[in-house]
Amino acid sequence: MQDLYGWMAWRSHQPAPRDPPSAIHRNEMLRAYGEYLGLAQADERSSMNGYVEDVVPLAEGNYWSLMGMSKALATQSGDRSLRLAETYLRRALELAGDDRGKKNRATERFVEGQIAWRRGDIGTARTLFRESLSIDRDADNPARQALEKLDSSGG
Repeated sequence: MQDLYGWMAWRSHQPAPRDPPSAIHRNEMLRAYGEYLGLAQADERSSMNGYVEDVVPLAEGNYWSLMGMSKALATQSGDRSLRLAETYLRRALELAGDDRGKKNRATERFVEGQIAWRRGDIGTARTLFRESLSIDRDADNPARQALEKLDSSGG
């Protein structure tokens, strides 16, 4: 875990690369790292919590890791994961820049939809999933499956 902490500490203090391929690679690594941290935090009884508690504050400083954490947590069960998903999404949106692209804007709507669904607000969830799909119509958009699942459950 020390290596992971060191990488995140180093990466979170580096300026974003200027060339697009390097920036995309960096952002995807930070997002994947955030997903890992989100899953590690999902269950408060998890033995991973002690390992990630020092690293999470570093991840909270950038949009990409926050979105990874919020997306991973929004799809998990439990009050803790829902609470953290909302917190991380709110922080991510505060840090969001104009350069985040359509897939990321669609992911934001998807995560908002997941949170609304888990809160029992089916109408809002459906609207947010549709907004996500209107932003990004690609087959890999998770809002597509979420909307199908929502519709098949009679919600």
